[in-house]
Amino acid sequence: MTAAVTPTPTRDVAALLGRWGVPALWVTLPFTAGPAFADALDPRSRAVQVVAAAGLWGFWTVALGAALVPRTTSLTVVRIIMPGALLASLWAALVSPSFGVAAVAAIAMGVIVTVAVLSAVTGDVYVNGSAYGAERRMPLRPPAALLAGPLELAWLVCVVGAGAGPLLLAAQSWIAGAVALLVGWPAIYVAGRALHGLSQRWVVFVPVGFVLHDFM
Repeated sequence: MTAAVTPTPTRDVAALLGRWGVPALWVTLPFTAGPAFADALDPRSRAVQVVAAAGLWGFWTVALGAALVPRTTSLTVVRIIMPGALLASLWAALVSPSFGVAAVAAIAMGVIVTVAVLSAVTGDVYVNGSAYGAERRMPLRPPAALLAGPLELAWLVCVVGAGAGPLLLAAQSWIAGAVALLVGWPAIYVAGRALHGLSQRWVVFVPVGFVLHDFM
């Protein structure tokens, strides 16, 4: 048996926000960031536009599906994909002919989504989505040494590695695109597994003490 956690109004509100706040914000992304992406892709070739649009919609759909099913695996998925919206918004702002309201709205929503999905409240909800019975898991923060660069690098490998190859091939950069696929996609698997390990770190209190679940 695990130690019971007494519900409180504050905890209930936090759980509600953690459960539905992230998917609710993500649903609005095509409307808040879509115009900026459209402006950025407008000067590109038709092939690049099609590949980029398919990728954006594909990642958006996968992240939304994961956000609606709170599990530790879903936490890894949303924490990889959703901050990518901020990176994509910054790129769109830089390459667009003019920095206007659409770019500002996209960047602002990217920041909000990133803060929400990386929050402790969201992590708590998703980690406990995989809990057994009345078990209460308390997620652990990433080690400080990883926050100094390795964690961000692994995330960048996943985000850039997923899109670089297809976009380069669509732009007819055949050699660079092939290399990006051959190197980038296997690297995504390695980096993704490492990031998923951070989603599987928690403490569970039990009557005789506590259990530390941490592969690291």
